[in-house]
Amino acid sequence: MHNGCEWLWQAEGTGTRKRAAAHVIIRRGTGQVRVNNDEDLYVRWPFYYNRMDVLQPFFLTGTAGIYDLFIHVRGGGSSGQAGAVRLAVGRALVSACPACARLLEEDMVLYEDTRQRMPKMPGRMKARKMRTWTKR
Repeated sequence: MHNGCEWLWQAEGTGTRKRAAAHVIIRRGTGQVRVNNDEDLYVRWPFYYNRMDVLQPFFLTGTAGIYDLFIHVRGGGSSGQAGAVRLAVGRALVSACPACARLLEEDMVLYEDTRQRMPKMPGRMKARKMRTWTKR
């Protein structure tokens, strides 16, 4: 029993962002975070804002330090992976306690960002970059 509602001992969730996909298992414990079985949170995401993306759902629901977090993430870059884990953690917390869904929805944690990178087009150097135009 935490924050006035019953929480499950273990839950899992999945999330995607850009090219990254994450699968997360939360289990009652001491707040330990493991990425891909062996990496630490600080090694995987050296930037503060990426670590905050990962841990934000715990701070919003007041469950930081109550659940151990086991992350399996692949594909994409560090920012996309952090966004995928954020969504997966949010979904796992909702499956652990459905009462916290409204709290997470207010801070846009449970909404998937479907934006993808623009493809490179023929005749261009990159997706938008063009060669210098000359009149003559």
